[in-house]
Amino acid sequence: ADGFPGSRIITAEYALDYRSIVLNIRCTTDKPTYFNPTTHAYWNFHQTKSALDHALVMSAKYYWLNDETFVPVMRIPVKPHSSFSFVRKITMNDAVKRGDQFNQLKDGKGYNNAFCAAKAVLSYGSLSMTYTTDASCIWLYSGGYLDSSTKLICRKDGKNILTDAESSCGIALEGSDVYNHRVTEPGDIFNRTFSFTFNI
Repeated sequence: ADGFPGSRIITAEYALDYRSIVLNIRCTTDKPTYFNPTTHAYWNFHQTKSALDHALVMSAKYYWLNDETFVPVMRIPVKPHSSFSFVRKITMNDAVKRGDQFNQLKDGKGYNNAFCAAKAVLSYGSLSMTYTTDASCIWLYSGGYLDSSTKLICRKDGKNILTDAESSCGIALEGSDVYNHRVTEPGDIFNRTFSFTFNI
């Protein structure tokens, strides 16, 4: 129904403990097909309108430049102290102000790029979340294209409230292959894991 070859059987399993959520996705198919699942939760740890003041640590040596449609086209090294260097903890606002790759940040209204990393730590104040994946990259999306057409569930005063999204109101970390280069064959079991661990 989605245009990809084969009849696929997809299984998602969640495991919860006191501080962690682990998601495992498996897939089998009866024809060679592409399969590249990810996570797309938005995170904002302090309920303000912008999440760009959240800090990020991600030890990527490479990241991907996008074309005008946000398709990754070129893998390049991360330069120290550049807008795409998160080796040391820095807020996304401060990283953007470093000023390089202006067109990438302008076109993406912030970050909308893949980093060759398996772990990222997003934090604000004393609250942090460690995101890990066995995918080849973590896509960082700082929510620049979010608007009122997207509805998000926010926690406020102990209640879940459905609210209109606003630009950059949440950060998404998405474990993914950059290209759909991995073909899942009949008899193969595609397997991908994502984990979210919280420190309060």
